[in-house]
Amino acid sequence: MIAVGVVAALIGSVAVTSTAASAVETVPVTTITDGQTTIQVDRLLTTSGDDEFSFGTSSSSRLRVSIENLTDSPETYGLAADMETKGVEQRAWLPGAFGAGNAGIEEFFSVEVNAQSSGISELDGFLPDWPGETYGFYRIAIDGITLAEPELVGAFTNEGTWVRFSITDAQIGQLATFDDLHVYQGADTVARASGLTPGEQLGLWLSPGIDYFRS
Repeated sequence: MIAVGVVAALIGSVAVTSTAASAVETVPVTTITDGQTTIQVDRLLTTSGDDEFSFGTSSSSRLRVSIENLTDSPETYGLAADMETKGVEQRAWLPGAFGAGNAGIEEFFSVEVNAQSSGISELDGFLPDWPGETYGFYRIAIDGITLAEPELVGAFTNEGTWVRFSITDAQIGQLATFDDLHVYQGADTVARASGLTPGEQLGLWLSPGIDYFRS
């Protein structure tokens, strides 16, 4: 059992029911460069105020990836992450990376940036703020020609406890149930989950309404 004191979403695209004004804070996470490309990763923290439709304030975070191409040719970049197995990289831009039933999703994980220009990743630059994930950024094409072997620009590991994320079976970590159905920021309740590994360090990751690929 895990006692819950403060409830807050740790990743982006949280469904917000409040109509009150939102405040967005930008926090630099890391800068990656290999001399040809500079990648700036920022965390955007959004807090929505209380109103009659919500229980207190709600908060969410997401990562914004800004890419600067310092070369004289357009380049295409792709994202890799250890989504399903910790430390095992998945190249998310490759066809079939998320299973046959999710064809087309991979296009969200690559972006072309013109020569001597700046751009942001697809989904308006909002990378899911998955805790404990190691993100790798690759140069995958130059002037429209796909490289035989992608070139790693750089990588970083996000803060927090790694959580398995798998689109192929729509499972994120372990599902938990709560003793109190009305869970909101500041609430006290108990989360229960089955099938956990004894002795393993656990983290509670809450992301209400998450759905990155809803059409």
